[in-house]
Amino acid sequence: MREARAAPSIQALDQKAAAAAAARKALSSVQTLPKGVEVLDPLGLGVMDNKSLRLITEASISSPVSREKSQGLDPSMREKVIYSSPRFDPKVFLSWVHKDTSAADLESGALTLKTDLKGRTQQKKQLVKENFDCFVSCKTTIDDIESKLRQIEDDPEGAGTSHLYSVTQKISGVANRAFEPLFERQAQAEKIRSVQGMLQRFRTLFNLPSAIRGNIRKGEYDLAVREYQKAKSIVLPSHVGILKRVLEEVEKVMHEFRGMLYKSMEDPHLDLAELENIVRLLLELEPETDPVWHYLNIQNGRIHGLFEKCTVDHEVRMEILQNKIRDKVLSDSKWRQLQQESNKSLEVDSAIGDSFQDDQLSSSFMVEEADSLRATYIRRLSAVLIQHVPAFWRLALSVFSGKFAKAAAGNALADSEMNAKSGANKIDDKGAEAKYTNHSLDEVASMACATVSVFDTKVQNTFRDFEECNILRPFMGDTIKEIAKACQTLEGKDSSPTAVKMLHALHTEMTKLYILRLCSWMRVTTKEVSKHETWVTLSTLERNKSPYAISCLPLEFREITISAMDRIEL
Repeated sequence: MREARAAPSIQALDQKAAAAAAARKALSSVQTLPKGVEVLDPLGLGVMDNKSLRLITEASISSPVSREKSQGLDPSMREKVIYSSPRFDPKVFLSWVHKDTSAADLESGALTLKTDLKGRTQQKKQLVKENFDCFVSCKTTIDDIESKLRQIEDDPEGAGTSHLYSVTQKISGVANRAFEPLFERQAQAEKIRSVQGMLQRFRTLFNLPSAIRGNIRKGEYDLAVREYQKAKSIVLPSHVGILKRVLEEVEKVMHEFRGMLYKSMEDPHLDLAELENIVRLLLELEPETDPVWHYLNIQNGRIHGLFEKCTVDHEVRMEILQNKIRDKVLSDSKWRQLQQESNKSLEVDSAIGDSFQDDQLSSSFMVEEADSLRATYIRRLSAVLIQHVPAFWRLALSVFSGKFAKAAAGNALADSEMNAKSGANKIDDKGAEAKYTNHSLDEVASMACATVSVFDTKVQNTFRDFEECNILRPFMGDTIKEIAKACQTLEGKDSSPTAVKMLHALHTEMTKLYILRLCSWMRVTTKEVSKHETWVTLSTLERNKSPYAISCLPLEFREITISAMDRIEL
């Protein structure tokens, strides 16, 4: 290896010195250029500017300002001009660098380039001849090293690498077995640390179910709703399932809360302020159904329920009365049978007559009591109608006039950004009011008409059951007065105009039926009185010696007419 480092010959040094002298002579005119700005021309005609790659002439030397202002080449053009580049293009080089060089100079440069190439080839040959022994020695040394390396690779034992490898593998296995529990615990610690970080990040979310339950238990419903809205605004990672379960628990709690709010609407003593608060809370919870319409349906159903309760109570009382009448009839029948069996004399006939009169009195009393129960039933129905239907209608008017919608819109605006424009606020108001457009006041009017229709049916059926024999009793008259009172109460804005018309029609129909029964009673009573007409004989002075007497029938008919007319109040 050391033999390869032979010193260059004296002839080569002389040639290099001559070339350096020629270069110094060629560059004698450009020694004033700064270092690093020139590149030697391969044709030996001078140097090139490193920036513009133009051949530096005497004119360019005399005007350095113009050379400083020259622009550099783009990278692709520069690679074609520089002769050391792999993309060197001789044509581009000549057209760019030597565009102003004369033909004679180019021919001289070509000759210089050929001479230089021949000289370089001769130098290489001379170098090989002079250092041939060194090249042979290097080749022999490299071959020896290669053969030794191959021998080491072919030998299983080599230089002890296989044994070293096996020992290293054993040491690695022992180390893995020793440190494996530590690595596992480290991985577990990282997982626990990650879980702790997630729990710390979402600790508010994990506490939400218990916090919302506590707020609901304390009656702080607004705070519970705000916590729920905060939970809905949290963006959860999609791969964490436990957070979804926490949100499901929150939804379960709020579902129970919605049910509690809907259940509280069924309270018959719920005032308007509490109702507004419940509706506002439900609207913030985004219910599936309209809470206001739900409350209207509850109130309408409650009115129908009160009607049905009155009907059930009336039926129970009537059944008790019927059982009482039945027991009375059975008792009287047994009593008469005992009297007939024990007495066969003439007094028995008179006793039977007295018993017949007692039966008539008892039957008349029972019929009067039944009519009294019917009048009470109609009075209770009227009280339910007067008490609940006007309030129901006033509530509907307040709802569809936008009262609840404006309350909800005001709450929504309080939670929105404070710098929103007034035009956007108006849009929000319209959107909140439009929440109730899926139902109309006509639907509520239909509900009120249906309620009045139920009342109409029950009252008419009961009124037709009044006995005509009790026409002079106050039962029918009081019933008509109750209906007239209901008409006066529901007139104006306290009920639907259609419902008021239905009540007026019912009042007219009942009055008409009452007058017809009065007329029928007058006809029957007149016939009965005519059958038992009484004649009163006048004194001699009063009849002026006339053989005729005066009938009491006109006076009795007048009494009948007065009694009937007194029942009619215009």
